[in-house]
Amino acid sequence: MKNLTCAQSVAGRAEIFPRAMTQYAPDGGWAEGPGYWHYATSYNVRFIAALEAALGTDFGLARIAGFAEAGWFPLYMTGPLGFTFNFATAGRARFAPRKCSGSPAGCRAEYAAYQRPIAQRRCSTSSGRG
Repeated sequence: MKNLTCAQSVAGRAEIFPRAMTQYAPDGGWAEGPGYWHYATSYNVRFIAALEAALGTDFGLARIAGFAEAGWFPLYMTGPLGFTFNFATAGRARFAPRKCSGSPAGCRAEYAAYQRPIAQRRCSTSSGRG
Protein backbone atom coordinates (compact mmCIF):
# COMPACT_ATOMS: atom_id res chain seq x y z
CA MET A 1 0.00 0.00 0.00
CA LYS A 2 1.35 3.39 -0.98
CA ASN A 3 1.67 6.17 1.54
CA LEU A 4 -0.28 9.03 0.00
CA THR A 5 -0.48 12.55 1.25
CA CYS A 6 -3.94 13.89 1.95
CA ALA A 7 -3.71 16.13 -1.12
CA GLN A 8 -2.77 13.17 -3.35
CA SER A 9 -5.63 11.10 -1.98
CA VAL A 10 -8.20 13.84 -2.49
CA ALA A 11 -6.86 14.68 -5.94
CA GLY A 12 -7.23 11.01 -6.87
CA ARG A 13 -10.91 11.15 -5.95
CA ALA A 14 -11.31 14.26 -8.09
CA GLU A 15 -10.31 12.15 -11.09
CA ILE A 16 -13.31 9.82 -10.74
CA PHE A 17 -16.03 12.43 -10.14
CA PRO A 18 -16.27 13.60 -13.78
CA ARG A 19 -17.56 10.18 -14.85
CA ALA A 20 -20.72 10.62 -12.80
CA MET A 21 -20.97 14.38 -13.26
CA THR A 22 -21.34 14.02 -17.04
CA GLN A 23 -24.94 13.04 -16.22
CA TYR A 24 -25.70 16.76 -15.62
CA ALA A 25 -25.17 17.55 -19.31
CA PRO A 26 -26.62 19.27 -21.15
CA ASP A 27 -29.02 21.19 -18.89
CA GLY A 28 -28.43 20.21 -15.25
CA GLY A 29 -31.00 17.42 -15.14
CA TRP A 30 -30.49 13.93 -13.78
CA ALA A 31 -31.83 10.89 -15.62
CA GLU A 32 -32.60 8.97 -12.43
CA GLY A 33 -35.03 11.58 -11.11
CA PRO A 34 -35.12 14.29 -8.46
CA GLY A 35 -34.25 12.02 -5.54
CA TYR A 36 -30.98 10.86 -7.03
CA TRP A 37 -30.34 14.38 -8.37
CA HIS A 38 -30.56 15.63 -4.77
CA TYR A 39 -28.28 12.89 -3.51
CA ALA A 40 -25.64 13.38 -6.22
CA THR A 41 -25.73 17.16 -6.17
CA SER A 42 -25.42 17.38 -2.40
CA TYR A 43 -22.22 15.34 -2.46
CA ASN A 44 -20.82 17.05 -5.53
CA VAL A 45 -21.31 20.52 -4.06
CA ARG A 46 -19.71 19.50 -0.76
CA PHE A 47 -16.79 17.79 -2.46
CA ILE A 48 -16.10 20.77 -4.73
CA ALA A 49 -16.28 23.17 -1.79
CA ALA A 50 -13.87 20.96 0.18
CA LEU A 51 -11.43 20.83 -2.74
CA GLU A 52 -11.49 24.59 -3.10
CA ALA A 53 -11.03 25.14 0.63
CA ALA A 54 -8.28 22.58 1.13
CA LEU A 55 -6.39 22.68 -2.16
CA GLY A 56 -7.43 25.98 -3.76
CA THR A 57 -8.78 24.24 -6.86
CA ASP A 58 -11.75 22.14 -7.86
CA PHE A 59 -9.82 20.47 -10.71
CA GLY A 60 -12.42 21.84 -13.16
CA LEU A 61 -15.34 19.90 -11.68
CA ALA A 62 -17.61 22.95 -11.38
CA ARG A 63 -17.13 23.60 -15.10
CA ILE A 64 -18.35 20.16 -16.21
CA ALA A 65 -21.08 20.58 -18.81
CA GLY A 66 -24.50 21.00 -17.22
CA PHE A 67 -23.34 21.31 -13.61
CA ALA A 68 -23.71 25.10 -13.50
CA GLU A 69 -27.36 24.65 -14.54
CA ALA A 70 -28.14 21.86 -12.06
CA GLY A 71 -29.79 24.25 -9.60
CA TRP A 72 -32.67 24.66 -12.04
CA PHE A 73 -33.61 20.98 -12.00
CA PRO A 74 -35.79 20.97 -8.85
CA LEU A 75 -37.52 24.14 -10.02
CA TYR A 76 -38.42 22.53 -13.33
CA MET A 77 -39.47 19.28 -11.68
CA THR A 78 -41.78 20.83 -9.07
CA GLY A 79 -45.51 21.04 -9.67
CA PRO A 80 -48.02 23.62 -8.42
CA LEU A 81 -48.52 21.80 -5.07
CA GLY A 82 -44.80 22.09 -4.31
CA PHE A 83 -43.91 18.44 -4.82
CA THR A 84 -41.49 17.06 -7.38
CA PHE A 85 -42.75 15.13 -10.37
CA ASN A 86 -42.64 11.47 -9.40
CA PHE A 87 -40.49 9.67 -11.93
CA ALA A 88 -37.71 7.15 -11.45
CA THR A 89 -37.67 6.48 -7.70
CA ALA A 90 -38.35 10.06 -6.63
CA GLY A 91 -41.49 9.63 -4.61
CA ARG A 92 -43.31 12.69 -3.33
CA ALA A 93 -40.73 15.18 -2.07
CA ARG A 94 -39.69 18.80 -1.90
CA PHE A 95 -36.09 19.51 -2.84
CA ALA A 96 -34.30 22.79 -2.59
CA PRO A 97 -31.50 23.71 -4.96
CA ARG A 98 -28.09 22.81 -3.55
CA LYS A 99 -26.15 25.16 -5.73
CA CYS A 100 -24.97 27.90 -3.43
CA SER A 101 -21.36 26.80 -3.65
CA GLY A 102 -19.33 24.65 -5.94
CA SER A 103 -20.68 26.33 -9.03
CA PRO A 104 -19.61 29.23 -11.19
CA ALA A 105 -23.26 30.32 -11.11
CA GLY A 106 -23.37 30.38 -7.30
CA CYS A 107 -26.63 31.31 -5.63
CA ARG A 108 -29.30 32.83 -7.82
CA ALA A 109 -32.31 34.86 -6.77
CA GLU A 110 -34.55 32.28 -8.43
CA TYR A 111 -33.15 29.51 -6.23
CA ALA A 112 -33.75 31.57 -3.10
CA ALA A 113 -37.32 32.41 -4.17
CA TYR A 114 -38.01 28.71 -4.74
CA GLN A 115 -36.35 27.60 -1.51
CA ARG A 116 -38.01 30.16 0.82
CA PRO A 117 -41.45 28.49 1.03
CA ILE A 118 -39.83 25.07 1.48
CA ALA A 119 -37.77 26.39 4.39
CA GLN A 120 -40.82 28.11 5.89
CA ARG A 121 -42.85 24.87 5.73
CA ARG A 122 -40.01 22.92 7.35
CA CYS A 123 -39.63 25.50 10.11
CA SER A 124 -43.34 25.64 10.87
CA THR A 125 -43.58 21.83 10.87
CA SER A 126 -40.59 21.37 13.15
CA SER A 127 -41.84 23.97 15.62
CA GLY A 128 -45.24 22.32 15.92
CA ARG A 129 -47.07 25.08 14.05
CA GLY A 130 -47.80 23.09 10.91
